[in-house]
Amino acid sequence: ITQALTRSGLSLLSEQPPHVGTNQGDGCVVMVPFVGGNCVILWDGRIHVDINLFTFAEDRDLAEEVQSRFVIRVPTTTTADDDDESVDNELIIALRDVQPRGYGGVVNFLSDL
Repeated sequence: ITQALTRSGLSLLSEQPPHVGTNQGDGCVVMVPFVGGNCVILWDGRIHVDINLFTFAEDRDLAEEVQSRFVIRVPTTTTADDDDESVDNELIIALRDVQPRGYGGVVNFLSDL
């Protein structure tokens, strides 16, 4: 993820390096702070990956660039049931939630104002 973030133009914080937590069962949690936000990745150790990208700036292009750079860098292989041959795949985006900012119980996207 650090390569996906830096190649998307984000600067990592040298005083707070990425942290990998591996005592959460079979998977891990990776926390990467960067200038203007942070990224948390949760992997269940099998087939599920959650990525939470938080930025103070509303920038869809940045989020899409980080997503595409992450997806192409993560190797995935599945085994076919019928002939036990490995097949290279790409991560599939199953759900993408975009969270707007808000204050005082009112939540708006900047583009809605």
